[in-house]
Parts: sequence; structure tokens; C-alpha cells
Amino acid sequence: MLTILVIIPYPELYDKAEAVLRENAGPDIRYQITHLYGTKVDEMDVGDADIILARGLTQKTIKRKFPHLTVLEMSVGTYDVVQAIYACKKRFGAGKIAVVGSDVVLHDMEAIREMLGVELRFFSVAYEEEIRKVLDVIGREGFDAIAGGLTACTIAREYGFNNSLIRTGEETLGTAIKDAMNTAAVMLQERAKAEISRSILHNSQDAILYFDSAGRLSLYNQRACDLMHFPTGPHITGKTVGELFNDRDIIQNVLRLKEARGLLKTVNQNSLLFNFSPVNVDGRTIGVVCTFQPVQEIQAVETKIRKELSRKGLVAKYGFGDIVHAGNAMQETIATAEKYADADANVLLIGETGTGKELFAQSIHSSSRRRAGPFVAVNCAAFTESLLESELFGYAEGSFTGAAKGGKIGL
Repeated sequence: MLTILVIIPYPELYDKAEAVLRENAGPDIRYQITHLYGTKVDEMDVGDADIILARGLTQKTIKRKFPHLTVLEMSVGTYDVVQAIYACKKRFGAGKIAVVGSDVVLHDMEAIREMLGVELRFFSVAYEEEIRKVLDVIGREGFDAIAGGLTACTIAREYGFNNSLIRTGEETLGTAIKDAMNTAAVMLQERAKAEISRSILHNSQDAILYFDSAGRLSLYNQRACDLMHFPTGPHITGKTVGELFNDRDIIQNVLRLKEARGLLKTVNQNSLLFNFSPVNVDGRTIGVVCTFQPVQEIQAVETKIRKELSRKGLVAKYGFGDIVHAGNAMQETIATAEKYADADANVLLIGETGTGKELFAQSIHSSSRRRAGPFVAVNCAAFTESLLESELFGYAEGSFTGAAKGGKIGL
């Protein structure tokens, strides 16, 4: 839910603002309307407002007071200014008119001067105290009337100047509120994206660290803190990879900003498998994502999958008799495979796609002493090269950092 606070300069705008807000507000947007003018916002309570829409000096003052909020300006349209200048000419017979307001109010005033046939001068103010200084100048230079916002007109009356209020028209009000609604919709989308990213980051089974191009930590999840024994809290943000790791390979992979996969390392007595992926924006590498998992967990998942496949009764469906063939070459290949089926040694099948490698694999299994056991097909593409090598063929003690004591027998 997101809240828009609309600040109107005079009560007559309330019903118009309410109608536009009611028509355009969606289910995720709430709105409030309050009346305030001038720069006396010291005691103003913005509540839970996410977006504030105000006019003129009020908007500028609120923006300075609440820099953390999105404060939009209810811009005054050119037609609204023309009406106020015309009112000065008609009501007071003014030929020399001063327009006092913000930079937005003064937009396109040169064209207005020629159109209405009056002498105009533009006084831009950003603070209420500037208005009194401007009025002193206006008095000395003999202006007949003033057109301005509510604050300028209120002070002008104290000085005894003829004045005409620049009112906010219905079209201008509607456009400003619709712009605020569009801003709110974008903010809601960004909030949703941020929450999705946060949820992915902190619910991932992988430990995740993001380093910028200078090697400084910008983002991380709790999983990474737990595995690395990092202290939880914002104080680790901004630390360099060298301050967080004392392993040269890890540091170099982060600083290279290149992709690298399957780096096996022992950190805090944990054997971890590291992957590094660069982040590119508009063709420029701005950082690198470092993910890692304990090798023991990867192996446990693999074992669980094997047991589950075995439980489901995965068996070889084909035997040598199912291989349809013609020619002596294939017959000799089948005869050779039948001999290998009697051995306990590993068998490597090499051949082009579609030549029947899986048929031969199942046939060898069906003819072997293990025919009563499960036939488990493993998608080797899902493994990193180094992990696949160690799982299939095993490794000796001390063959790489993090190798289990005593080594490991392959499949």
C-alpha cells in the first residue's frame, strides 16, 4: 500500500481534488487531502505519506524539510497565469503588472506579455522572506498590480498592492494528480521488484556475495554469513574481498570480474564449491556475484536423488536383443559389448548423436551381474567439470584444497 498526500492551497479545490483522486486511485493507493499554504510547515505531520503533491513555495519548503520523501509540484498552467494577469488588467486597469512566483509559474511569460498588451516583469522567489524584498522593489518601481500564488497575494495585501490570485485550474489539477498516480504506480513496481530480489537473495540455498568493480562487498545473504562466520550487520558492507577472505584464488577471481566455475576451496574447515559470475550493464562490468555451497551438501543432494530414483524402480528397458541392426560391424560391436558386460570395470561409450549409446549402456547393464540393481541415468551437463570429475573418477587425498582425508572412490 502506498499513500499520496495532496496539499491544496485553498479549500475550493477540495472537491475537485477528491473527484480526480477517487477516479484514478487503484486498490494499492490511498490518498489524503489537506489544506495548507505558504511555508509554515514546521509542525506539519506528513503521517505515512510516500508521495506529497503541493504547489509553489509550499512544495519547495516541504521538499527541503522532508528530503527522504517524494515531493511533486502541482505546476501552474500557462492558462492559469494568463487568467490572473487578465484579471489584474480588467479589475484594476493595470498596465504594469508584476508576476511573483516560482520558476515553473513564470514559464512562457514573454509570450503572455505580447498577447495581453501589458508591461510584465517576472520575479522568481524560492523562500517566503524573498517575497517581502521583491514587494519593496515592486513598490519603488511603480507597478499597478501583482499576480501570484496565495502566499504572495496575502503578503501583497499587507503592503496595500492590488493583486490577483493565480488559481489552479481543473485541467492543471487533474494532470498533476494523474502524474502523482503514475509516480505511485512506478514506486509500487519498484517496491515489488526490490521485495522479490530480497526474497530470492535470502531464501536461496546458495551463499551469495556481490562485490562491486573495486572488490567491495555490496550485497550478501544470511547463508553466506553463516558459512563464512561473518558478523551479521551493515558494518561488513563496503569491506574489500581481501578483508573478508585470505585465499588468493578467491580474491583474484573476484577482482578479475570474469566468469569462473567449480573452484573448490576449504574455508573455516568447510569444503566449498565457488562460482563467480560478472554483472554487466550496458556493456560495462560493474561487479561480480560470488556464490558457493558446501560440497558435502551437494553430495548429499546427489545421494538423495539416486536413492529416490532407485526407489522408483528405474531399470534398464533394453537388452542386446532389442538392438535392430544389419552388418558385421554392428554384430562385432555387440559381441564386444557382451564381453564387457561380464566385467566389473567401468565402460566408456563413444559415438555420435543417435548411434545408440544409450541402447548399448542399458544392454550392458541388463547383461551384467548388476542387472537386478537400478539403472540410473545421470545428466552430466548439470555438474561442473571439476565436480563431475571427482564424483565419477574419485580423487586421492591432497589432490586439491578441500579434498576429503583418505580421498574418495569414484562411481
